[in-house]
Amino acid sequence: MYQYVTDSGESCTLNRKKIFTSMYLSSQKQKGFTLIELVVVIIILGILAVVALPKFINLNKEADSALVKQHLSAIFAGKTLFHSKWNIDQQPSTAFSIYQSTPSELGFPAGGDILDEAFESDCSLIWHDMIENKEPLNFISGSNGWQSSHVKSEWSRNAGVLPQLGETQDNYCHFVYTGGFYNGSFSGQLDDRLPTIQYNIVNGETKLLSWPYSP
Repeated sequence: MYQYVTDSGESCTLNRKKIFTSMYLSSQKQKGFTLIELVVVIIILGILAVVALPKFINLNKEADSALVKQHLSAIFAGKTLFHSKWNIDQQPSTAFSIYQSTPSELGFPAGGDILDEAFESDCSLIWHDMIENKEPLNFISGSNGWQSSHVKSEWSRNAGVLPQLGETQDNYCHFVYTGGFYNGSFSGQLDDRLPTIQYNIVNGETKLLSWPYSP
């Protein structure tokens, strides 16, 4: 037992056993997590990863799918505006107004002067006229293993005839969302193909399809 006098002159007694017990308990509280507690935390984090990661991936894919639909809507709006201005300007046969594309016989963006056959340069002109995006479109090959020769970009183009998409004539531009592959939203494999916008340079028909080749 300890006795001491306070500043006010009062005499107080302390129990030495209680003091050491209190100090011991205090030191025990400061030691941190036990091994069992750490194991429990790791298990909980593992469960959260298993549950949350797929949801995060799905959210990423949903966001990219929405982005593709926005571009599809922009192309629909762009070709409609192009066609309206073509009629207003009395249906010119050469590039007009703010556009670089030559109009097709039906008044839709056709790219260059050859109106019944799509070339890579045509697809770039059409994309820039309708999307108003000046970023370059890199070429994507119409075959499996396209990644080996592809230069990374958000969108890519191809002007080949693709029988896998039901094409029999060389008058289509394909705008492929390759950004979805590089950011992990789409694997590009058979069950998870890349979103692709198919555009007919003759009649302006536009469809949302899937790129039929694996990376």
